[in-house]
Amino acid sequence: MDESLALEVCLGVRQNNLEAAQAGLENILAVQDDREYISLVKIAILAALRKQQELMALHWLDACQGRLKAVFVQAELAADVASLLESWCFACCDRRLENVRVVLTDLVRQWFKAVAVSEAQALELELLNMAARMVRRGWRSEARWLLRLVSWHALRYKSQSQWQRLLANLSLHFTVYARWESFPKACEVYYELVLLLLVLVRRAGRAALDESRRAACLQLALRTVRDLVTNIARSTMQEDMDIFRQWYQYLWQLAGEDAKRKQHLLVLLQLSIAYWHSTLPKSSKKQLRFLQDLLQPNLLSEEYKALLRVIT
Repeated sequence: MDESLALEVCLGVRQNNLEAAQAGLENILAVQDDREYISLVKIAILAALRKQQELMALHWLDACQGRLKAVFVQAELAADVASLLESWCFACCDRRLENVRVVLTDLVRQWFKAVAVSEAQALELELLNMAARMVRRGWRSEARWLLRLVSWHALRYKSQSQWQRLLANLSLHFTVYARWESFPKACEVYYELVLLLLVLVRRAGRAALDESRRAACLQLALRTVRDLVTNIARSTMQEDMDIFRQWYQYLWQLAGEDAKRKQHLLVLLQLSIAYWHSTLPKSSKKQLRFLQDLLQPNLLSEEYKALLRVIT
């Protein structure tokens, strides 16, 4: 790699010599080797992002994204592109460059579409870890952007193992934050986890899917909730029923005046309590009677009840 090209751009950006920086970028755009091009463009735009030269970064992203999208399909460059996107996403969040997110959203989504799921796993994990860092800083907007990038890709998953991996990682961050702060605050910060659970529950309710797939979707969603509730209750020295009630209060607030959304969220809650009671009868036996008000009226359809019998 011709490091002098990157150095020219970096010096121009650092010294606010925009003409020199632009000239250096033009030289980088002319590089023929794709791997070298990716490395140099990564450094150049990273310099602009870190210096908070937002307009320059947007201009340069516009200049290079056509070629970047063309190399997305090259499997041998997947790791290089993932590293590039990761570094740009972090710099964008670290410098709080809201306008740059629009372009990066498009690039990340295009790359997710172009690569195999196995090649996307590393970037997904880094984006989740990055979101957790933003959460610890109290930067909700940046965290939500990163979580939505991952959630968008999750909607394209084809296998149950992909869902299991994502929910396990996301649940880990959720649990850690709940221990530091509280369960209600974790619900607010990791709102996308609730959305993903709803997606699985609604898929389980689709009569067009075969029963085994529907049951797998429902079991994964409800097991995730159960494990979150029991782990957080144990670590914060509360009862499981206390966490369920806090979750109910959050979901009720989340639903607002939208009656349809409220029903979907209450179905998720009632299914979760039913699964918890069936799979952990010893710990739930004495507590269930204190949650009866959350189970009325019973919103579970016969189809959901049948699936519960299958998975418990």
